[in-house]
Amino acid sequence: MAEFPEFKGSSKTDDDIKTIRIPIIGSLLFRGTAAAKDQRFVNGFFDVLTNPVTNATSYYFNKRWGLTQTGGIQPPAAAATARGCYSWNGNLYSVYGTKIYSGTTDLGVTLTSSTGLCGFAETRSGAGTRYLGINDGVKLFIIATDNTVTTVTTNYPTPNTRDLQYMDGYFFVLQNTGIHYHCTVDDPTSWDVTKFLTAQMYNTDISKAGIGLARLANYLVQFSEKHTQLFYDAANTSGSALSNYEQAVNQIGCASTDSIEQSEDHVIWVSNLGKAGISVHMLSEATGVREVATPAIKRILQAEGTSISTCVALTVQQGGHALYVLNLDSASRTFVYDYKTDLWVEWETAAGGAKWPIVAACQHSNALIVQHATNGWLYVMSPTIYQDDTVNFTVLMRLGRVDFGTNQYKFVRSLDILGDIQSSTTNVSLQYSNDDWTTLSTARTLDMSLSRVFTMNLGMFRRRSFQISYAGNNPLRIEALELRLKLGE
Repeated sequence: MAEFPEFKGSSKTDDDIKTIRIPIIGSLLFRGTAAAKDQRFVNGFFDVLTNPVTNATSYYFNKRWGLTQTGGIQPPAAAATARGCYSWNGNLYSVYGTKIYSGTTDLGVTLTSSTGLCGFAETRSGAGTRYLGINDGVKLFIIATDNTVTTVTTNYPTPNTRDLQYMDGYFFVLQNTGIHYHCTVDDPTSWDVTKFLTAQMYNTDISKAGIGLARLANYLVQFSEKHTQLFYDAANTSGSALSNYEQAVNQIGCASTDSIEQSEDHVIWVSNLGKAGISVHMLSEATGVREVATPAIKRILQAEGTSISTCVALTVQQGGHALYVLNLDSASRTFVYDYKTDLWVEWETAAGGAKWPIVAACQHSNALIVQHATNGWLYVMSPTIYQDDTVNFTVLMRLGRVDFGTNQYKFVRSLDILGDIQSSTTNVSLQYSNDDWTTLSTARTLDMSLSRVFTMNLGMFRRRSFQISYAGNNPLRIEALELRLKLGE
């Protein structure tokens, strides 16, 4: 956030009125784990736009995209736990409970387990027979292009972490003992018990030696509780086709299988740092690992305790943004990291006060499809809808306390909200607190469809925090607050 001009040295005359602009941007600034105080941004995302000629930068907070039912590709209405979705061969596949669907068609198999996200992988387009694989942690279900399903059990490693990765013609799965296996090249129906490798460059509990898999460029990334190890295709003629990339190992572990997300040229996960606690790390190159969690996020992750192992993440790519969406069970909160802006925000359910109820996503027919956690239903995340399944949700912008460089009283002559002019009535709520949110001012309703959105007679304060909220079905993009202030004696 930009620095504000200070009042020190002002003449204190009646004409000494300053105009100060507060950009709507910043980090989440929780002092503990409570959501009632401090800087907070909910159900939106930031745009940081720089003019390439002048290098001037503008900041905006946008209401996030909404969800609408997908109609013809909606599975039956019977609710069941979401387990993932995937677009392949022109069809949209989804798993919920113990069933696999292609669109609305039950493919007629029963999975061994009924909870936990499944792993998806597909063979290359040039394979003799193309398949989509779905791993439920016990069995591998291979779907042919005509939707015929084959259940693979012979020599298939079980139980495993439910991960399924494709690289160089092979499907890979991981056991919790830290051993990964791969199938015969281009044939995921055939597995050989000799085709394996063990990640063992650092010691760890045998039951937590294999937490999850990911792929980064042409490396297979394997996570244990205490370290991360990479493997490359060495085209070995016996045993595993892979070899260990020794220079890439690091002592950053993984706290949750379902927190691991890969997107384009990076892998991100909820990390286990041992004595340093729980965090979030991102691997962008074979040796380019960095921490992306802020101190506020780390405090909340640490407070999850043993529930951190059940957190679930997904990637949302929409409107020029790639977002890591992390759902926490114990806190029932969702935190969203933007790879582009390097900032975190929160998302909530439409009812508020609980985590965003989405656990899986995929691109299908040029739309972003997401899956609801508890009923398995599929929704389109629409860039033109600002409700979740016809229900309004609230976007919130709460700023940190400001005093503009002095604890003397400031008298507020007026306040303007700077944002996009709406085509129809869009009433936002403005509130503030002078006592660290112990008490809250009466809400003022301001219409964003007007050419100037402002209010007057906002009293005086030493330190004040402002917040804006909006729950309607319109887009909302706010750039800044502009205050006209006079310093008291």
